[in-house]
Amino acid sequence: MRAAATALTQRCLKVEVVVELFSGSCRWSRAACLAGEFVISLDLRFGAEHDLTLRRLQNLVLGWVQGGAVKYLLAGFPCRSFSRARNIPGAPPALRSGEFVTGLPGLRPADAANVLEGNGLLQFVVRLATCCLRMRVPAVLENPWTSWAWEMPSMSGLRRRRDVRLVRSDFCMWGMPWKKSTGFLALYCDTTGIERTCCGRPQCSRSGRPHIQLRGTFKGTFLTHLAEPYPRTLCNALVRMLQFSHMHLQSTNLDRLFCRLNDGSVL
Repeated sequence: MRAAATALTQRCLKVEVVVELFSGSCRWSRAACLAGEFVISLDLRFGAEHDLTLRRLQNLVLGWVQGGAVKYLLAGFPCRSFSRARNIPGAPPALRSGEFVTGLPGLRPADAANVLEGNGLLQFVVRLATCCLRMRVPAVLENPWTSWAWEMPSMSGLRRRRDVRLVRSDFCMWGMPWKKSTGFLALYCDTTGIERTCCGRPQCSRSGRPHIQLRGTFKGTFLTHLAEPYPRTLCNALVRMLQFSHMHLQSTNLDRLFCRLNDGSVL
């Protein structure tokens, strides 16, 4: 996946592919590969050529969608500057608030740069999602359920669009020992299969066991880092949902074409 992505960032696509942006561990990409898809995974951990803050790479990805080369995509964009955890007393300085969701005034230079980068990446994924809506390409954007990203003006506008739905899914409902609620903004998708929420507090309503709190470390690794990858069962459910959505849109497109042929509007 990495080699293919590195090569294909240098030229236009000739085949129909599945794309994961900000892919991290690539767990979802592997699930899509096992489902028979040709996958491109882009993440800065693979090298500077995968830096999605670069306008050149952003335009290339947009070109793939506009050119009809993408079957469906997933973008779990960075949430660093959008985390509400910074608004909790005792946490690092807050970067955003309900009144200043695009960034608090008077931030330190490093924090202001963090906010600016987050805003830029969010604008890119909103542009990408808008392009997917226009091209009728199923897509999913992901961020924590409590993320300030969902309250950003451009994201709020996207959420009001037809065929767009924001749903919550808790990792504990997919077999993880931590709750970790995440949000999926789905385009052209029936989200029934991924919308699972835990109603237990503090015990999990699925397992009946107490949730592990994502604080501290385990064997030298921060628990928040261990909890980043999507559960494998959730990855499989996301792939199935997007595959079904793609097939449904393809059949709808064929129906429209046959209708046009029957009424003589296409020769």
